[in-house]
Amino acid sequence: MKWILRIALALALGTAAAPSHAQDVVAPAQFRDEVIDLLRSERADLCVRIADDWTVYFGPDAAACEHVLATENMYREYARDPSRKADLQGRLARMGLAMMAGPPDTSNFRNRLVVVLRPEGYASILENSTAVHRPFAGDMIAVLMLDSPETLAAMGPEALSDHNLSEAEAFELAEANLKDRIGEVRTTTELGIEIVEAESGLATGLLWLPDSCRSESEGDQALVFDRNGYLRVGTDDRAAIQSFRMVAEGSIADNATLSRSVIVCRAGSWVAADAL
Repeated sequence: MKWILRIALALALGTAAAPSHAQDVVAPAQFRDEVIDLLRSERADLCVRIADDWTVYFGPDAAACEHVLATENMYREYARDPSRKADLQGRLARMGLAMMAGPPDTSNFRNRLVVVLRPEGYASILENSTAVHRPFAGDMIAVLMLDSPETLAAMGPEALSDHNLSEAEAFELAEANLKDRIGEVRTTTELGIEIVEAESGLATGLLWLPDSCRSESEGDQALVFDRNGYLRVGTDDRAAIQSFRMVAEGSIADNATLSRSVIVCRAGSWVAADAL
């Protein structure tokens, strides 16, 4: 995400050139199309509908072309290390094939339930349109997911009922599991802005946890940049705050972010910022 952050700031300032690393990677649409080619090498009759640079609807035929594959998270990993391109695209293709194979494996359900942030429209486009979720801040919601090495699967109320969990119990369990399953969290700083990501793909869930917005964090601002990362800036560096605002304004205007809402820590809760 670091090189993307540099590009966003350069565009906002209208000055500095994009970093050379950005020239070493293919565009998101090409990366997506190569994943589609891998899927079609296994299923020649595959139905594919492209939603945007990051999202593909697919299925075994036109009557069942409703599985959703998001390439953004893997693309960010690829952009950080282009040598991993084949591996990451292969993982996406395997995820897609697994979706068509049947419903997700729900074994060890209670230990795999986690919570992550997604845009408000996410629940309505899922195959399971009743995915259990709660409002968060701005245009984001917290969604219950079942974590696995290859993918995250949204869970509906039926799944909770099958495992004798109320919604409140499920969220409490998901928060505890998130801390155990998130693995290594990478926090780097660029232009005074913290960039938070995790190899597990669960980084956005950290903002849902109460520890992310305490009294000592009052006034901190954040922006969910993609499915596995967010930007955050504190209140003690005016230059960093200005950089954050320019990056947020430019990126949101260019539809380059998962969320279109900057959020701010107020009185122990994240809320939508009134204005940048």
